Amino acid sequence: MRSPEAAHAAPPTSSRPGTGERGLTLTELVIVGLLAIMVMMALTAFYINSQQVWVDGSTQAMAQRDGSLLVEALRRRVHEAQQASVVTNTPDSLHDQLSLLYASGNPISVDFRWNPTDQRVHVIENGSTDRGAIADTPVSRFRLTTLNATMVELTQLELRTANGDSVSLASRFMLMGG
Repeated sequence: MRSPEAAHAAPPTSSRPGTGERGLTLTELVIVGLLAIMVMMALTAFYINSQQVWVDGSTQAMAQRDGSLLVEALRRRVHEAQQASVVTNTPDSLHDQLSLLYASGNPISVDFRWNPTDQRVHVIENGSTDRGAIADTPVSRFRLTTLNATMVELTQLELRTANGDSVSLASRFMLMGG
């Protein structure tokens, strides 16, 4: 059995200095701080890169959607037309104009023209009535040709995204209104 004096005695001291002390040294704090900063920088870089990939994908998807809208408008109007002609080098060598004539009904003619002011393809009815741009994304190339007297080929449709990338499409449309 222990004596009451032994129960209240001070704990034995260590023979090595500093081993019984509690807390962190300045070196340990600096190392932990540097590791925390490195982890935060890595997470921030990952977030910024993820955000950039999302923005790139989003602008690409919007340009693709606008290209599909333009192709669908061309398809619908060409299918209804009786006759088609392509005017090249208007207003430059990268953009053509498609003119469609209809057997009956209103409008009698429809043109698809690239407008250099807003860099979009517009629908022009009866030679003068501008129905506006088909899509919001700027068009950097709009090239067409006619095949035989029954088909229109969209040889190159290139849209420029907000971040400078491009989306290219091509298609063929049959004249069915004759």
